[in-house]
Parts: sequence; C-alpha cells; structure tokens
Amino acid sequence: MTESLRILILSVLTSVTAFSQRQQVVAPNLVDIISPINSPVSITVNYSTLNPENDLTNGLGLQMHYDSTKLNFIDLSNVSANDLVQLDDTQVDADNDDNDTDTDKFVLIAWINDDNSWSGVSELFTAEFQTLFASNETTNINFTASSRAVAWDPDTQTGSRYEFSSQSVRIAEGNLTQTIHLKAGWNQIGFNIRPDDTTVNGILGDAISANIVKGIVGQGKQFNAAAGGVSDPPNNLAAFVDGFGYWINMSDGTTLELTGDLANPATQIQLSAGWNHVGFIFQKEVAIDTALLDLLNTNNLLKVIGDGKNFDPLLPDNLNTLKMLKPGNGYWIKVKIADILIFRQ
Repeated sequence: MTESLRILILSVLTSVTAFSQRQQVVAPNLVDIISPINSPVSITVNYSTLNPENDLTNGLGLQMHYDSTKLNFIDLSNVSANDLVQLDDTQVDADNDDNDTDTDKFVLIAWINDDNSWSGVSELFTAEFQTLFASNETTNINFTASSRAVAWDPDTQTGSRYEFSSQSVRIAEGNLTQTIHLKAGWNQIGFNIRPDDTTVNGILGDAISANIVKGIVGQGKQFNAAAGGVSDPPNNLAAFVDGFGYWINMSDGTTLELTGDLANPATQIQLSAGWNHVGFIFQKEVAIDTALLDLLNTNNLLKVIGDGKNFDPLLPDNLNTLKMLKPGNGYWIKVKIADILIFRQ
C-alpha cells in the first residue's frame, strides 16, 4: 500500500460519528483448526461492533497476518463489496503489527464510507489457504487494524478512536488428543475433542466392561451401571455432546485418551434460567472474564462453580477464587434468564 493511500484511509477514518465507548470486533468462524499436511484451509471472517451493537462507522482497515512458510495464501472470496476501497495482494509484514515474529506476510482489506454510515456485514470475507507445515507443527493467522474509525463526543467536542479486538486462528497438523484422568469417586469433566465415536460405549466401553464405571450424569440424563447396559431403562444417556458438563462416578481410576477433531469453538450452548452444567470446549486455559464475556456484558451471569472454586461477578476480584476455565473441565453456571453461551478466547 502506498503512503498516500495509507494517509487517505487514516484521514477518512478519523472523521467523526457519535461517541459511546465503541469497539470494532473481528472474529473468525473457527479459532482452532486441525488440518493434514498440504490440505486446504478455509476461514470466514466476521465483523461486529460493541457498545452499541450494529453501530454505524466510517469504515475499517484490516490486515490479516500469516506465516508463508507454513501457509500458502490462495484467495479471498465473498468479500463484502459494501464501501470496499482497498484489496491488496500479499505484502511483506515488515512492521510486525501483530507482534508475532513468525508471521511474515499480510493481506490488506479496507472499507470507507464518507457519510459515517458503514455498518459492515456479519461476514467480511472468506480466506482460502493451503497448509505447508511439517508433522506436528502449528501456525497462527492474526488480525490487526491498519485504520480504525473515530467517534465524536458532542459534549466535550473531542474525538476518540474506536478500540479494535480480534481472535487469532490456530492451525495444527494432524489430530489432537485429549487426556482425561478419572479418579475413584465423582469426576466433573467436559470434552474439547470430538472422537469419531461419541457414544458412551465408544468412549467408556473398556472401563464399563471392567466394571469400574458406576454412573454418569449429564444433559439431564443418566447411566447407572447397576441398572444394566447403556440402553437398559432407566438409562437414557447414549452419547456425549460438545458443550455439556458431565459427572462420572468411578469405583477405580483410569485414563481416557481421546483422539479426533477439535470441538467446534463456535458451539452454541443453550442455558436455562438458573444452574447449567457446561463443559469447557477449548484446548487452552482462558480467563473467566474473557471466556464468559457475553454473559458478563449483558449482566446475565450470576455465579460459576468448578475446580472447587467460585466466581461471582459482583464480588471484588480478590475474593473470587475461580480465575481461569481449564480444558477438559466441567462447570456449573448460573444465569438470570435463558441465554445462549458461546465461549470466547
């Protein structure tokens, strides 16, 4: 991009709109991807605003960073034509705007509206890549804003630049494994791997055959070994589902090694008013105020219990013992009204 064009985009985006602590948010539809070597990878990049939602702005300059030694950029498709002014070929990432020394290339896309009425769309574009990495390697796709809109405060007659937030995409070679250590007694777990066989027998068949599984509770259903097999009444828990938490009662300890695809990071978890038992679906720890951001922003979250710890959004931070949500764990979440939970990271 030429310096004159960069200045033009910056000058246009610093024109004014109504000010209200606004934020421009870019979020890919997938944040954890497992892919074989030399295979296509596709991500759809979504746009929204916060405080308020669906806010009108005068545009956005967006950079998508990647490591060209591990990913071959193929093309952008379904690019939003709404006020599109710039769509560049790949460029060298000389300024390291994403603070990731592994990424060495970026693609620039910019939208500008002189009337401060750019609403964006829910989907900005779809990016197509081909994996080049070797066995067991991982790589990231990051997003930064080359230019952000500016909001105007009529009371103070000052402008404030929009905040920008985004989620990175992590791409890993091959399949991933989730290890679950079950001890004698009750275990509270969740799944972040989706094996080919998600049935109770598929995941716990060996332990059931060894007569060390006493019972399972989850999804409002149960399996009681004393009642017979998985399909024998009153047993009605046939399979495990992403996003649910489970209690497993063991007479002896064992270890589960699950291999498969990652659980869908955009899984929508239906919450009822009151207490809900959910499973954390990511493969890394995430701060609770990030993972449950949507519930906190709407003041719908009342309490979280898990790992023998508690979180109450009304308490000061030093009194809350539950700071992080951990992979493979289940949590009790209490909300005021029915809602949909999508974990953030």
